[in-house]
Amino acid sequence: TAHYNRAALLPQAIASVRRQDYPNIELVVVDDGSTDPDAVRLLAELEPEFEQRGWRIIRQKNGFLGKARNTGIRAAKGSLILFLDDDNALFPNAVSTLVAGMQNSGADICTTFAKWLNEPFVPPDTKSGYMLYFPVGGPTDIALITNPYGDANAMFRREVFDKIGYLNEERGFSASDWEFFLRADLAGLEVVTVPEPLYWYRSAPTGMNRNAEWLRNRRPIIEVFRKHKFARTDMFVQLGISSNTASHEKDLNLWNLELRVKDERYLRLSAGSANAPDAMQLLAEIAAREGRADTAISLLAHAGRSDFTLGVVDMLKAAADETVPELHSSLYREHYLSVEPLRLAHVGSHPDADADPLSYVEQSPDQLFLEAKGGNITMALLKGTCPPGAIGASCWVYLDEDLTEPAQFQLAIVDAENQTFGDLAKVLESNGGTGWADVSRAHEAREIQAAVSSPSSARRDLLLAVRTGGSRAQARVLGGFSSIQVRHAVSNGARHPRLNAPQQRQRMRRITNDELKHAALVINHPSDLPTLLVAGDNGGIFLRPNTHGPVVAALNSAFPAFARSVVATVEIAHEEASPFEFAMALGKPEERLSWKGDAPTGALAFSGWTRVSRPFELQDLKVSIREIDRKWLTIYLAIRLPRGSKSMPSNAFWRKLLLVWD
Repeated sequence: TAHYNRAALLPQAIASVRRQDYPNIELVVVDDGSTDPDAVRLLAELEPEFEQRGWRIIRQKNGFLGKARNTGIRAAKGSLILFLDDDNALFPNAVSTLVAGMQNSGADICTTFAKWLNEPFVPPDTKSGYMLYFPVGGPTDIALITNPYGDANAMFRREVFDKIGYLNEERGFSASDWEFFLRADLAGLEVVTVPEPLYWYRSAPTGMNRNAEWLRNRRPIIEVFRKHKFARTDMFVQLGISSNTASHEKDLNLWNLELRVKDERYLRLSAGSANAPDAMQLLAEIAAREGRADTAISLLAHAGRSDFTLGVVDMLKAAADETVPELHSSLYREHYLSVEPLRLAHVGSHPDADADPLSYVEQSPDQLFLEAKGGNITMALLKGTCPPGAIGASCWVYLDEDLTEPAQFQLAIVDAENQTFGDLAKVLESNGGTGWADVSRAHEAREIQAAVSSPSSARRDLLLAVRTGGSRAQARVLGGFSSIQVRHAVSNGARHPRLNAPQQRQRMRRITNDELKHAALVINHPSDLPTLLVAGDNGGIFLRPNTHGPVVAALNSAFPAFARSVVATVEIAHEEASPFEFAMALGKPEERLSWKGDAPTGALAFSGWTRVSRPFELQDLKVSIREIDRKWLTIYLAIRLPRGSKSMPSNAFWRKLLLVWD
């Protein structure tokens, strides 16, 4: 096992070796110059156990992954060698299955499938999880474009290294396993794959590779092909570059989803000159929407409009009509539509009502595809999917990758009673929805959002629409809609903000990830898995429920002086989980709350318990203090299992926490 500064993950890899059902194992950990004090301390703590078991820890100067693996190969005594990266973990039957595979096949190298792992702990159940990579061992022809052999977590006969040499030790070369498999294949050695997952592969988000990096990282592989006088090397190099370019473009578009531009005016603004009159007009509209009348007047005057005062009046009126209702004494809830409403959608088109457009539903994730041809608008009506109090909806839209015609998408909340698809098309054309959003390429995705000026007391319908983006009569597109979400107020107490009112973002602040890292358990119970986990850069806290009672974490002195409320968005983070109950409380830092009853003793404010029954359904939770305190208070986050619920390997997720001032 090669190791470098992964003190939190190495123990999981070692624990997976301890659990193997194969008796004769030697473990060699090569520390590649770790500098983290926790990693250095961990290795020192492991020394006694390793000495007792006959295992070894080797420390060397940092030389990168290939050199660390080669050090381990030379130090190992066995005839079969298995690589295990320090951030991965073996299934209990991994070694015995790979040994049997080597013996039964007579292969020189045996690779295997893996299940992807995104959590900071190893799941106890190997039946859960999913696979994304299926190595098949060849053919050699495609090995310059993609790795068909498998990951480095494979088993090798020792004599393989005597025949073809050791791994490439070039610093920064991250495909040394791929290059080694290729050398073995071209040398006539047999590489086979065990067609079942035998370990957890931990995937961490990293930067995307540019073409220059792709070539630098593939150069040793290209040289192997050329050394063996592979006839089509240059052709496959060009094919590989083309394949990587398309893949990079797709990844770039996926990363761009993080931008999530909600307002079409911002997109139009980015397309032209910053000082053009049209840009000033758009900026004025945006300023009016934010309630900044003085700024809007100044921008219109700068744009040369003589009627700028009248123009601002019109803008302010339009802004009032389109403003999303403000967070009032009650909260909003958001829920994603399941696959069932998508299957029951009424699909039609306009102006050609007989176009008979194609439509179908796919699961995992739930998504609806609609076909549009020529000048037709294809619509899907989801009857009754917006509950009373609905104030908005959103979804992601994209094109089928096999059809690259540009398309336009729209989403609207409507009352479709006694209306034809022709009537609904007029609603869309009169800005009754999001406005037409352009998507021009496959793999490009956008989020669109619809809002209503005031909640309705009755159920309303959701309208999804797509049309071709070009003028060709033969144009055809297949548009996808996914992650369809409806937002609704718990009560109809929502109201419009005054146009001169301070914006919500000025009266709210999200608790940062650095602040969340200080969370500490105040009530815990015995568990084989971590009870408290802080998510990565996006923030959030996971708490694992327990059948012995509530689990409570505290953010000490995290509630600022003069603040009024904490608002949390919570969910159950497992598709097979039982219902959970969530609660929040505020207390003085110097006083510990007692959680023996339904309400904590000693709390200055308590939210009450909120039951969440469906996995991944977002719900809001709020706790407010009646009298503003001049001192900072402690925020308590609590979860418990209702009667009949199970504590199976699942987490309660506090997705975000907002501090609110008056």
